[in-house]
Amino acid sequence: MALRTMGHGHSGTSPSCTCPKEFLLVATNYFSKWVEAEAYASIKDKDVTKFVWKNIVCRFGIPQTIIANNGPQFDSIAFRNFCSELNIRNSYSTPRYPQSNGQAEATNKTLITALKKRLEQAKGKWVEELPGVLWAYQTTPGRPT
Repeated sequence: MALRTMGHGHSGTSPSCTCPKEFLLVATNYFSKWVEAEAYASIKDKDVTKFVWKNIVCRFGIPQTIIANNGPQFDSIAFRNFCSELNIRNSYSTPRYPQSNGQAEATNKTLITALKKRLEQAKGKWVEELPGVLWAYQTTPGRPT
């Protein structure tokens, strides 16, 4: 299971967007390629903990390992304690080398591309378009690895 923070505001959000949410928290299951994502104005350790609990643990069970980028919210004492209590091993991708977490990077690229296409019709409403993009991603047949 990979967790990534994406600064969507820096990835092509419409300048006229009045939405206060600029970031995506994205989780990708390496085996099934299933993706969960939520939009946030900022992402703190409590947001990551709540996201993992609600979108991963309660829906799919406890993952063995979470591979995260090196954001401070993933390396906080609170998030480490949460993972420790559930016996989840924390691992981190190599700093400044996003290719080390290739599956998450590929997922992020696909989500951003799909959101940009949707924004052509719905300027500034990427948060509202996110569920439709996730649905399309999750229901599109893919080639197994």
